[in-house]
Amino acid sequence: MNNHATATHTLAAPYTLGALDDAERSDFEDHLRTCEPCRQEAAEFKATTARLAAAVSQNPPAAAKAQVMAAVDGVRQLPPRVPSPRAAPGLGGFRR
Repeated sequence: MNNHATATHTLAAPYTLGALDDAERSDFEDHLRTCEPCRQEAAEFKATTARLAAAVSQNPPAAAKAQVMAAVDGVRQLPPRVPSPRAAPGLGGFRR
């Protein structure tokens, strides 16, 4: 097995935790299509992380919802993000 293939087999845990960059995630997902041991390992890591999260989860304080709802009116909503207009090529600027 070459170094790339060996390294790919070590990515199940970081993949499950969302710790791979886009290129690594894409490569590992391609690898998962053909590697049953890695699919199994990723599934086991996913189950383990879910159990760990459940073990430390806490319900929010009873007053949290009331506090959030009371603060909503004081929060300014941001305008939607829209792409800035660009000049049409070859026209020397904007046309209306």
